[in-house]
Amino acid sequence: MLEKSLDNVEFPIMEKASDVLESIQRGKYVLFISEDLEFIIVAGITISNSQTILNLMKMAGKDFAGHYEDADKTITEFAKSIGASKIYCHARLGITKKLEECGYDELVFSKKHKHMIKAIGDSANY
Repeated sequence: MLEKSLDNVEFPIMEKASDVLESIQRGKYVLFISEDLEFIIVAGITISNSQTILNLMKMAGKDFAGHYEDADKTITEFAKSIGASKIYCHARLGITKKLEECGYDELVFSKKHKHMIKAIGDSANY
């Protein structure tokens, strides 16, 4: 599932599936898995001086709409338990309707933003 979710020709791969799995094993990321093992969410925790944010970085699997409502309850409880004040995610347009139904709001910037990447040295093969 991770490999498929990271295979996006419109945006270069920032991390390989093996990198994500290693980060989960090291405790850098948190993994949420549906009971039927058909849907996963990988999250990171950002802690700054003023707030803690749970960042939903990868969502993959079957039937997002069917799984996410239950997943959101678990994720929200986890976020509260670590003292997070916000849950953030970067999502494909097709799933934003379900996220809005679960209480997420679209971030609107006052100026247009683009995602940028710069390859350094041998990292040019992204």
